[in-house]
Amino acid sequence: TDFSSEAEAARRRVASIANETGLGGAIAHVLPGSLPAEMHAQSATQAQQALALPAGEMKRDGGSFEPRLLSGDVAGELIRAAPEFDLVVAGARGQGVLLDFSIGRMSTRLVRGCARPVLIVKRPPDEPYRRVVAAVDCSEPSLVAATYGIQIAPKAEFNLVHAFEVEFEATLRRAGTTEDRIQ
Repeated sequence: TDFSSEAEAARRRVASIANETGLGGAIAHVLPGSLPAEMHAQSATQAQQALALPAGEMKRDGGSFEPRLLSGDVAGELIRAAPEFDLVVAGARGQGVLLDFSIGRMSTRLVRGCARPVLIVKRPPDEPYRRVVAAVDCSEPSLVAATYGIQIAPKAEFNLVHAFEVEFEATLRRAGTTEDRIQ
């Protein structure tokens, strides 16, 4: 958490998942590693106090989450901590540009660098997940992702989608191949 509204949406999603599954974990905040020592100590004290609040709320919501304070590069520290957990959940800020436009630079780094599944939450949850679509290409990673989806939304309706492009489709069309044959 960075204590933003986006992080609060992620915290609420995690609480919802914990309520449905009984899972627990940690709620983390990363202090910039570049702070002067005195400022770092003061910020650490404030962050510990601030972390206690959402951790307590999550406990009341049915999950057991320990507050964890990290220091350094945000995405790097979360990636280093991730192997201890089954799933990493983060809020999307969407402040980056181009490639990072839809979810934000930190979220993109987290998704690309993390050895664990990452759930990026874009808006506050109204209810537990009820309908889930998982894009699969029949590779091991996509099947693992679909399995995690089932674990975090056990009561949801699931749809697995596999999309592919017909090889040489444009050439077939130019050659006069019928639509039925291409399909």
